[in-house]
Amino acid sequence: MANYKYLIIGGGMAGDSALKGIREVDATATVGLIGAESQPPYNRPPLTKGLWKGEPEEKIWRQTDSLGADLHLGRRAEQLDAQNRQVTDDRGTAYGYEKLLLATGGTPKRLPGDPEGVIYYRTYRDYRTLRERAEDGERFTVVGSGFIGSEIAAALAMNGKHVTMIFRGDGVGDNALRFGVHAMDCLIGTIMKVGGDRRRLVAKVFGGARVLAIEGPLGDVPQRNIDFVSEFLETEGIPVLSSDVGGHHARHVHFHTGSGRAFVKRVLGTRARAIVEEQTRATVPPAYGSVTLFE
Repeated sequence: MANYKYLIIGGGMAGDSALKGIREVDATATVGLIGAESQPPYNRPPLTKGLWKGEPEEKIWRQTDSLGADLHLGRRAEQLDAQNRQVTDDRGTAYGYEKLLLATGGTPKRLPGDPEGVIYYRTYRDYRTLRERAEDGERFTVVGSGFIGSEIAAALAMNGKHVTMIFRGDGVGDNALRFGVHAMDCLIGTIMKVGGDRRRLVAKVFGGARVLAIEGPLGDVPQRNIDFVSEFLETEGIPVLSSDVGGHHARHVHFHTGSGRAFVKRVLGTRARAIVEEQTRATVPPAYGSVTLFE
């Protein structure tokens, strides 16, 4: 039985990031990683965007195999014996550990009856399967209009395919979602242009206060905005360092772009209205330095 100081269950971006973090503080420790896919960890966002635009596949791999860890790929952890610090995979192989990280991620919902011919799009293998079908197929149906659904529908359409989307709701929220995705892409792109490192991006999330004076579907817009940001950051693999969301209080956020520090103060009543008026009269803030936001 192999024994590790650190054992990671999950071969996705989170597992890879954890392994890199371990190596920054412990360069010689024994580390094992168990992943269900037969491929080593890779960047998932290009599966719905970059690869369909011609980005070479070799750029998606995260070079996990260069970190001196044992990669047990194509295996699923099925049993965990916490008392004896032991994990057993679907082949009956056991692994001992001192410290264990569960980074298994999620799985797509499956349609009732699990009909044939459906791709539950998430993995590199799913990408290769859809690519093969797109070589001859002309008509595709995408169920869902979240990040993955919207982007894969756009990718297929961009490649000359006829795409039908099926989703819940009347579509208004989905249009807003697509604008939000585009805005976030533009923001990340701008950070990259001024020298940012995509692999080191982190986020701080503020806002989402509910507007008590608004009833009906518009009243939960702040919460939907937070849900959108949270899903986007998770999909893009950008960790959230801190957050202050929800409630019924306005927030005054002072963010210093140089240090990355943010100061948040909750405000009430006349002070909140005064800040709104101040922001209304304000000129465009500088691109760098300190930025004050109000929500």
